[in-house]
Amino acid sequence: MDMENGESGAHRLEYDFDEFITFRAGFSGKIGGLEAALSFLPAVDKDGNSDCPFAESLYAKKEEAAEFVPAWIEDMEENYLPAIRREIERTQSNQEVLDEAVNEMGLNAAQQQLYRGLDRQQGYLHRLIEEMQSMEEDLAWARRVLDKSNERKWPKGNPRKPVAALPGMLPGTGRPLPRAESAATEASSGGATLGTAFGLSPSLSPEPASLPAGLADLLSAGPMPSPRPYL
Repeated sequence: MDMENGESGAHRLEYDFDEFITFRAGFSGKIGGLEAALSFLPAVDKDGNSDCPFAESLYAKKEEAAEFVPAWIEDMEENYLPAIRREIERTQSNQEVLDEAVNEMGLNAAQQQLYRGLDRQQGYLHRLIEEMQSMEEDLAWARRVLDKSNERKWPKGNPRKPVAALPGMLPGTGRPLPRAESAATEASSGGATLGTAFGLSPSLSPEPASLPAGLADLLSAGPMPSPRPYL
C-alpha cells in the first residue's frame, strides 16, 4: 500500500476522458443488470418453496449477475475516483498559476490569451467536478444494490444454475475488461473516440503567443506531461 496516496500497486491510473466513459458505461450496465435480476426474484420460504416453478433458476441468475460487482466497486473506489480527484487538484493548481501570471502582466495580447486559457480551464474543471459527483452517486447506487443482493439469498445454499439463460434475463458478462483493453478496442474499431463522437473531448490546443516557459502548456485543458504545473 502506498502510504502517501493510499493506493496499492506501482501504477496509478491517469485521467482519460474516453476511458472513463467506457468504464462508467460498463459499471452502470453491471449494476443495472444485477438490479434487474433482483426485480425478478420471487418470494421463497426457508425450504426453497415458491409459487414460481423456476425460482431457483432466478436466484442462480441473480448470483451470476452479482458475481463480479464487488470487483467493479473496488476498481471505482481504488482507481477511477482517486484518478479524477487528482485531475481536479491538478487543474485547480493550473488555475492558480494562470491567475498569478495574469495579475503580473499588463493589458496586452498575451494577457488576453491567458484570460481565454483561464476560461477553458474553468469549464474543464466544472465538467470534472460534475463527473466526479456522478461517479460518487453511481458508487452509492452500486453499494445499495449489492447490499440488497446479499440480503436476497437462496435459502438452501448455492442455487443450481439453469442450463440456459431465461428469456428477458441478463446473463453475467464475466470479469471487467482491463482498462487499457477497452480504450484500445475503441481506438481500433473506427478511428473516432467516444469523446470526439460526442463533441466532448477535453483536449484544447493552446493558442500561439509569446508567453513565459510553462504557461503555454497550462492553457490546454486536459492532461499535461508533468503531474504538476511549473514555470
